[in-house]
Amino acid sequence: MVKCAQHPFACHLWAAFFAVICAMGCGSSTVEETPVQVLTDFLEAMERSSEDVNELKVAYELLDQEAHQALEKRALTATTLAGREFKPWQMLAQGRFRIVFSPAQRGGMRAKVTGNRAIVTIRGNDKSQRANVPMVRERDGWRVALKIPDIQYNVDPLLRSK
Repeated sequence: MVKCAQHPFACHLWAAFFAVICAMGCGSSTVEETPVQVLTDFLEAMERSSEDVNELKVAYELLDQEAHQALEKRALTATTLAGREFKPWQMLAQGRFRIVFSPAQRGGMRAKVTGNRAIVTIRGNDKSQRANVPMVRERDGWRVALKIPDIQYNVDPLLRSK
């Protein structure tokens, strides 16, 4: 056993080693984010996207695979029509996103989890302010299950083939 009074350098070395091991153990924990945390991160990234276009990619990464596929399809269509490349996260509406109401300070967001699905209920300060957001647990954690409708093409009836 090393006595610190006789070998102060060895004690400091062991203390530093112990601190690094503890920090590595803390940093490598795989605490899964909750549906509420992921939704909060998504909403905050969308809000920040009006000033920083890179936040759209952050928000995109928090969407589920179904939303990714729909946005990839839209990006391909936009690329074809515009003649320049669009990334899927560029299909999110930068600067047009606005939260209609803020979650109440106390109990403003709550999740009801059923297996790999969850509904996050957001309540505002007014009783009429309420929204339900579907979430899904995928391989890499909880994701926002944003329903992105198919693109609707309005073709002039005169141009349609018979």
